[in-house]
Parts: sequence; structure tokens; C-alpha cells
Amino acid sequence: MSLRGVLTRRFRGVRIVNLVALTVLLTLAVTSYALKTLAEAQDVGTADVQSQINLEAKRIRLLKAELSHLEAPGRIERLSTQYLGLGPVDPARDIAAESLPRLARGAAATKAGAPSP
Repeated sequence: MSLRGVLTRRFRGVRIVNLVALTVLLTLAVTSYALKTLAEAQDVGTADVQSQINLEAKRIRLLKAELSHLEAPGRIERLSTQYLGLGPVDPARDIAAESLPRLARGAAATKAGAPSP
């Protein structure tokens, strides 16, 4: 069978080559529609993930602002004075590093019941 015979052969009044071309065209159309639908579904998924990322970033900023408020030195000072009765350290209680061994001996002697030197 020659190429000319394939191109002119008919099946129920329609050339075979036209049926093959129509089949290829319909297959391409269905495939591109399916791929387009799949790509749109992935775009929707990507948009959802992006909105979740934006929401989490907003939440992180809110938590950082709340943390900076909670860690504010003035607030901590006010709460420690109000609830714990704490205040600034008396400068008279500040000692030099050389005095630490003497204080340690005094604390050990006090525990043992002996008077400190």
C-alpha cells in the first residue's frame, strides 16, 4: 500500500488521515485541559501556603512586640517592687573581690556555731 493509498482511503465516507488527525487533535486538547487544570490546582495550593506564611509572619511580629513589652526593664522593676517587695541594691552591700574569702570563712564559721573573726 502506498502513501497515496493511505491518504485517499476512506472509512464510512471519511478519509482515514482525517480521522487520525482528529484523534490526535482531541487527544492534545484533552491533555492540555488536564494539565491546565492541574497547574491551577497547584497555584491554589501555592496561594494557600503563601497566605499561611504571611499569617505566621504577622503572628511572629505580634509575639515579638508582646515579648519586648513583657521584658521592658521599667515593667519588671515595677512588678518586682509591687509583688516581691524588691528594690534597688544598697551600695553598702557591694564588696570587692578581695573580701570574698573573708566572707566565706565568716559564713562557714557561722554555720559551725563559732563567732566570725
